[in-house]
Amino acid sequence: MTTERIRCLVVDDAALMRATIRQMIETDPGIEVIDTAGSGPVALEKVKALRPDVVTLDVEMPGMDGITVLKRIMAESPTSVVMLSTVTQEGAQRTLDALEAGAVDYVGKPTGQAGQTLRDVTSDLIAKIKAAATANLDSLRSRPQTRPPARPARVCSTPMSPARPDRECEVLLAIGISAGGPATLVDIFTQLPAETPPILITQHMPSGFTKSFADRLDRLSNIAVKEAQAGDIVRPNQALIAPGHAHMVVRRHLRTGFKIALDQSETVCGHRPSVDRLFRSVAEALGKRAIGLIMTGMGNDGAEALGTIRAAGGLTFAQSQETCVVYGMPKVAIQLDTAGQILDLESITALLSGQVPVPA
Repeated sequence: MTTERIRCLVVDDAALMRATIRQMIETDPGIEVIDTAGSGPVALEKVKALRPDVVTLDVEMPGMDGITVLKRIMAESPTSVVMLSTVTQEGAQRTLDALEAGAVDYVGKPTGQAGQTLRDVTSDLIAKIKAAATANLDSLRSRPQTRPPARPARVCSTPMSPARPDRECEVLLAIGISAGGPATLVDIFTQLPAETPPILITQHMPSGFTKSFADRLDRLSNIAVKEAQAGDIVRPNQALIAPGHAHMVVRRHLRTGFKIALDQSETVCGHRPSVDRLFRSVAEALGKRAIGLIMTGMGNDGAEALGTIRAAGGLTFAQSQETCVVYGMPKVAIQLDTAGQILDLESITALLSGQVPVPA
């Protein structure tokens, strides 16, 4: 990325919101708001004429809504887009639609509870605009535009023995992922077979969004996917996603096998849930049976902790630069030499399908 200022177009139907977002963004000298737009059609015209580096786009707009605008942008003038959405259940569903349609990332608009205002997310918005300016648009454009229908029924494997519920847990896959993650995981999970190793995922996503995301993956996948709860048993053919309000860690219990614990302690690497916390707990609980995978996302969460899995004798992987939407977390892991191998999306799908060497 050059030292030139990032050129940003702000799109929102409310004039006051456009002005507020502009003021927020321009507190950072590295970003310039080149213009604003109050409707979808005007936004499309300005994207074509001005060629901004990044567009901030409201999900909910009258007439042509944000999802429609986004799809038109990606089809006609591919540009990095950061969505602004309300942190509600409906907002979560619409935001997931936007991420699958090609948005790089999103920022949740505060609801006003506990005195929270839009200005409270200024640093998050600025960071995501900067990350979006480096996004791999080729990766975004190559995504499937249609999804397979939800499967009518899940094929279940033979239940594990109650006496040793971890006996089939030959390996456990822990995934750390952030910007670009939801659409990437949808692409992968729609291809997984009905039988996989246990999968644990920390996806940077706020509370209220993670359950909607887990439910969506569950509908599209042959394996069970759910938002993790304290006490969940780690099982094959199931993926657990860290809830947006807590760190997810693994604990070993002699009678019940590997179980999930949640805590709401301080953020780690600026995040809760944190990939760092997941990776360290997996390394401690499973040792050489642990597999760590760090994928698309901004920042460095989990990059150093991936090394604890490698030091414990487990396998470690990072997503390739060519297939990442944002090459941040994997890049740091590779620079730190904590990732033992670099994988493209096809190889990652094979990894999650259980096509990995089992440590002796």
